[in-house]
Amino acid sequence: MQDKNLKILISIFIVLLIIAVYPYVVSEYGGVIFNKQLESRLLEETLDIGSVSLVEIKHGDTSIEIKHHDDGWKVDNYKANEEKLKSFISDFNTLSLGPIVSKNAKNHKNFGVDEENGYFLTVRNKETFSLVLGNYAPGIDKYYIRKVDSEVVYEVSGTLRSTVSGTFTDWMDKNFLQIDKNSVAKIELLGNQNFVFNKKQDGSWTTTKNRRETNVDSEQISTALDKFSNLSALTILSGQGYDDFMSNKNKVTLKFENDNKNIILNLLVVETGVSYLVKPSDENVMVVYEVSTETMDALFGFTK
Repeated sequence: MQDKNLKILISIFIVLLIIAVYPYVVSEYGGVIFNKQLESRLLEETLDIGSVSLVEIKHGDTSIEIKHHDDGWKVDNYKANEEKLKSFISDFNTLSLGPIVSKNAKNHKNFGVDEENGYFLTVRNKETFSLVLGNYAPGIDKYYIRKVDSEVVYEVSGTLRSTVSGTFTDWMDKNFLQIDKNSVAKIELLGNQNFVFNKKQDGSWTTTKNRRETNVDSEQISTALDKFSNLSALTILSGQGYDDFMSNKNKVTLKFENDNKNIILNLLVVETGVSYLVKPSDENVMVVYEVSTETMDALFGFTK
């Protein structure tokens, strides 16, 4: 009888012990379990540009959406920089997960992973998942991160934080113009002085100024058109830079026409002294491309 009572007492003691220590175990080791789950998500499930269809970054009132369409990657309505996207995927795949630094949502603001300060990153891969990237931590390329649906904050190392903190123009393709040089039959520079270049049937070029037609170096025209065949920007300006450009009264219109007198390219251009600012005349284009003097002078040099 005593043995039976002893067994009952031991059983009750074990049950009470489990009840007593369970909250502690969950509190102290639940995060470890979650840590392994997050580690699997970030480090074992690698991203690939062929499987990713959407990258969205939200920070405060700003939002950047890089999305795959039938005709390629776009950021807003502009062609996206695929090299930047590949770099983002590489940065993501090389994240190194560190220790848990907090399990309390009250600390989120301290680590910059709260609603107000965090960079909310959503990626649509085989499935959609979202992370919040926060403040930088002590050390090289270290910062804080959490899953959107979790209170647990981790320290991680890598360059993803700096990648997602850029502007939408950072995600745009800087190769913004492509034309077939052989289709160009007429070039017009319209500003304080007007210059017109015409291609003759034999392939040579002439210029007309003050109703006088003179021959020009056709090789120079050809070299200039080579540069416009794949025109690349140094930087891309938006916001105040765009507004300043549009209010500038020294804009020149640069037009390219084909043999049928159809306009194949129409640009607004401002020379700054150290570079040229270029904007396609399409009103839907709300950015300005800064282009090197060397590139634009290949054509504008004829007017100087």
